[in-house]
Amino acid sequence: MGYQFLHLEAYARTGSKQHGQPRKWSAREIAAEAMREPDACPHVEQPKPPKLLHGCTPAEAAKLAHDWADSSKDAKGRKLRADGLALAAGVVSLPAEQAKDWPRFREATVAWLREQYGERLRSVVEHTDEAHPHLHFYAVPLPGERFEVLHPGRQAAAKKAQQGAKKGAQNAAYKQAMVGWQDGFQRAVAAHFALTRRGPGKRRLTRGAWKAEQEQARSLAQPVPAELVITPQDVTKRVTKAGLLGKQYESGDELAARLTELVQERARPLAAQAARADFDGKQASRLVQRVQVLESTDNTARAELAERQAQELRRELEQQRKRADKADELAQVYRQGRDAALDELRELRPQRGHGLER
Repeated sequence: MGYQFLHLEAYARTGSKQHGQPRKWSAREIAAEAMREPDACPHVEQPKPPKLLHGCTPAEAAKLAHDWADSSKDAKGRKLRADGLALAAGVVSLPAEQAKDWPRFREATVAWLREQYGERLRSVVEHTDEAHPHLHFYAVPLPGERFEVLHPGRQAAAKKAQQGAKKGAQNAAYKQAMVGWQDGFQRAVAAHFALTRRGPGKRRLTRGAWKAEQEQARSLAQPVPAELVITPQDVTKRVTKAGLLGKQYESGDELAARLTELVQERARPLAAQAARADFDGKQASRLVQRVQVLESTDNTARAELAERQAQELRRELEQQRKRADKADELAQVYRQGRDAALDELRELRPQRGHGLER
């Protein structure tokens, strides 16, 4: 069993390149990749057209994003820039080894996306031409809305910015909101398919803890163990007495008692396994919680450290500026004193020469 993969990105009408990174695709370019247009998906060896599961095609969703951006304004009331975000695009995949679960996983994921975005969800398509089956989904804001309504992280960061919070606090809010979004998908969909929240390497789990968490995920995803399934033969009333007058069958109470005993007998080995899995699962959960706390604390500490360092740099810069201003003042005083002394010297020289002549 693997772990969930859910990713969300944002795109504008034009691609952009920032901070030395490769150029980011535009909304139409990312839609062309999903549509498997020629030369738009070189990473796929044998591209196949996508299967439409909801709404319109990705290309039409990109067109809706362009239309929304053309009529939208930024926070200052200005016309939205060409590189202003307009389309939210995401990917959800399932490990290839769980391909048999794909139809149910696909249905559950689309239902979750509809609940998340409502009318804003414009397109969902399916791809099965790569290593893992996956979905692409596309969302566009409604008229008059800000783009942040589509992105939990950006929405949380924007709210912090409106409150006057520093950049570090905005980043922390962004991360917290995205973690919550991923957790929501885990509870609603992924856990029912034995997908863990994260992989072992991300959280530095031991192999034992990772195996225990996988086993716990499997148990949660299995609604009824095969050993406990009641068959038609089990519920058929048995003959308790046969005589000249006919057969006598067990009563309802006798049937219930027999089925109870049957289930208890079948459940004993499962109960022992469940107790062990519950113990291992609780240990894994405690480890997960400890790591999450450490990660959260580490992120918060980093943000606070960065803010303190920025404040120290600002104070140092201010002190340097004050020293520079003081040096300028002293230089000005020096220049004024020097000029006054030279003027006085010039006035004294003729007088001394005249006195010598006498």
